[in-house]
Amino acid sequence: MVEKKNSKKKEKSSEEICEVFEVEKKGEEKEIISCGSVEEKPSDEKQIKEQNKILRNVLIGIGIFILFFIVGFYFMNSVKNFEYNNIKFDIVREKKITFYHTSFPMTYESGEKAIYNAFLRKDPRKTGEISIEGKVSLFEMLVLNSSENFNCNGDGVIAIANFNNILGALGTKVVNDPNASCDEYGRYIFINLQKGNKTEIKNVGKNCYNLKINNCEVLDVTERFLIEALKEKNN
Repeated sequence: MVEKKNSKKKEKSSEEICEVFEVEKKGEEKEIISCGSVEEKPSDEKQIKEQNKILRNVLIGIGIFILFFIVGFYFMNSVKNFEYNNIKFDIVREKKITFYHTSFPMTYESGEKAIYNAFLRKDPRKTGEISIEGKVSLFEMLVLNSSENFNCNGDGVIAIANFNNILGALGTKVVNDPNASCDEYGRYIFINLQKGNKTEIKNVGKNCYNLKINNCEVLDVTERFLIEALKEKNN
């Protein structure tokens, strides 16, 4: 009886394989080592082509991954930054509020120069769809008539503050006067906030505008006017 005790490969060379057997004969056990050689065949042309194909596919996959990474990187940057009417904006998110930030040089009354940072609440690309008549020109004074109630959950307060701060930084002093009216000679900018069936800006005289507000879009229409003022500043 021949019992195969174990089978193991001993590489005496890259081509030689040996197996060990235990043979029982007449009560005695003997080990027999059987060795043989296996001829290694070189890779044929078909195998080489398959290997090259796999390598090519791996390199293509890596290239596509790198390409998508680069495209995604630039896309994310383009989402955070954009340009509208030659004005550069950054999108800044603070908790649940999104701001549209831009900056411009300003000069204090003392003559000292600084950079003013403006933060709008509405996307300029969307408020830009609000129609406006006439060209906005900057003057030393803007008279604002906001006699109607446009609280709109606090948006009215923010709108007036934007007018005072941003236009003030542009060199235009804002005066709130509920009894003011359009100056026929156009010596100052006159703004009248009033309700309307459509949010739009109407030119009603020389440097005089009615900002019509529908559905409490007071921030939308006032920031639309401010964008025009910023555009005039850049010209």
